[in-house]
Amino acid sequence: MHNLSESLPPPTVGVLFSQWSLQPFALLVIAVAAVWWVRSVRILRRRGTPWPLHRSIVFALGLFLFGWVTNGFAQAYSTSVFSVWVSQSLLLLLVVPAALVAAQPVELARLTVGDRAVLVRFVRSRVGRFLSSPFVGPAIVPVICTVIFFGSVPGWAVRYEWVNWSLALVLAVAGAMIVLPLLSSEGGSQGSLVVGIALGVGLFELMVDAVPGIVMRLQTSISSTFFDYRPIHLWTVPALTDQQGSGAILWGAAELLDLPFLLLIFHRWLIADARDAAEIDTVLDAERISRGALARVEDAVDDAPVTPVTIGEADQPWWLQDPVMRERLRRQN
Repeated sequence: MHNLSESLPPPTVGVLFSQWSLQPFALLVIAVAAVWWVRSVRILRRRGTPWPLHRSIVFALGLFLFGWVTNGFAQAYSTSVFSVWVSQSLLLLLVVPAALVAAQPVELARLTVGDRAVLVRFVRSRVGRFLSSPFVGPAIVPVICTVIFFGSVPGWAVRYEWVNWSLALVLAVAGAMIVLPLLSSEGGSQGSLVVGIALGVGLFELMVDAVPGIVMRLQTSISSTFFDYRPIHLWTVPALTDQQGSGAILWGAAELLDLPFLLLIFHRWLIADARDAAEIDTVLDAERISRGALARVEDAVDDAPVTPVTIGEADQPWWLQDPVMRERLRRQN
């Protein structure tokens, strides 16, 4: 472990896993999340409810990634190299939350606690439904990037250690709020047309997201407060070179890391299209059954006396008697 007040070695590949700077806030979050996960899985096992092992593995990998980003190489050099700080922020905003949420913590909370679980209530809340809109998620990312990379936040993160620690958690939570409704089995009820339009909008936003990185890459003067407070080492690169390199990273990451959002929206589109197709099939089957029943009644009227029908049978919906329709309704519910 290395104290940030001491001189750091050059940030090379050889020190990726040898330089550490422990962050208490992040370690506490990791401990709490790990205890909650293990406890919840044990509760399900006692109830005899199976929980896929691969989800626990994915969650453990997500916690490890979060721990390395907030306590390892990225944290050790985050206040000395602007490009490392930018990379750390992007990982916390876009990569770490996706890895954790992919393990389906909402489903685990629902199975153990029920609908009153905090994660379940969030996904079903107005905020959760707003963020689950495929128009919103990709649009929030460039806004957050603009705010944290072009304002006073970088300087605060270098100058005040508690700001640096807190910002890491804020970015991770913000990323989780964006991706949680998209990856959760609880979220998403838009029709295929809405999601299809959102996919087109997302493709446009993919180009817009590159703007902050392009601006930073092409600037010929220092625009970040980060360089006002960073410590200087023997290997420290010029401020403008570091800033332009950070712009290149932000530019490329904005294009590359937006793709998962588009893939999630595309997946939602497939699900919505299948749901709409099932609903259309239900209506068509209902019409087919109704026409067949009407034809049989007309044939019965022509060939035999009309059989009296009780009021209860006449008022009972036809789909309650048809086994095919009962099965379709059961699957949709």
